[in-house]
Amino acid sequence: MIQLAQTSRGDFPVRVVVGRILSVAEQPAPPAAHTDRLTGLACTHLVIEHDDLVRELALVHLQPLDIVPHRSLTIVIGCEVEREWPLYIYSPSDKNHRRFDEHIGWFLGSQGEAPLSEADQRVIWSAILLQVLPGGTR
Repeated sequence: MIQLAQTSRGDFPVRVVVGRILSVAEQPAPPAAHTDRLTGLACTHLVIEHDDLVRELALVHLQPLDIVPHRSLTIVIGCEVEREWPLYIYSPSDKNHRRFDEHIGWFLGSQGEAPLSEADQRVIWSAILLQVLPGGTR
């Protein structure tokens, strides 16, 4: 389910997906995901199981995701009309956290206003995480 994380910069649509990875497949990014400023995107198709439900995701990314099947993950995804960005991944099995700063920058910057400084980006990202993962990682 998509949530709106409210920040001083506006509302950001994000989704938190928790589950076990059933399959991972690299694909070309859909043409609609590319823009004049945003090229070289890759796409990873994930099939995730949680509470006997199976969900499919197509995440666009600039950096390799390095997701391994048959592991449980918590993924925070930034949702746009043409793209879903992996912003943060946590693996409880090996206690590994991974934040995608470049994806976060593109996602937060896509909301229209003037570009964010690195400090402002960290503050807004922290506000988003506190809302979508109020109890910390799962």
